[in-house]
Amino acid sequence: MIAGIHREYLEAGSDIIETNTFSGTAIAQGDYALEPLVYELNLEGAKLARAACDEYTAKDPSRPRSSPARWGPPIGSSRSRQT
Repeated sequence: MIAGIHREYLEAGSDIIETNTFSGTAIAQGDYALEPLVYELNLEGAKLARAACDEYTAKDPSRPRSSPARWGPPIGSSRSRQT
C-alpha cells in the first residue's frame, strides 16, 4: 500500500518523497508495545521509498527522484528525542 502511494506521488510529478516513517519512533510505537520493531519499520519504509524513486528515475534518468533521510520529529517538537 505504501509503495503504491509513493508511486502515485511520483506519477503526479513529485521528484522528492518522504519515507512515511514519522511515527517510527520508540515513543510512538510504545503505545502498541512495538518498540523492538522501530528499526525494522524505518528500514523497510526507507527501502520502499528508495525502490519507488529508483523505479521512476530509471523511466526518465534526466529527472532523478530522491527520498532524503529524516531522523525524528521536526526540530523544536516536544517529541524531538531521536530513537
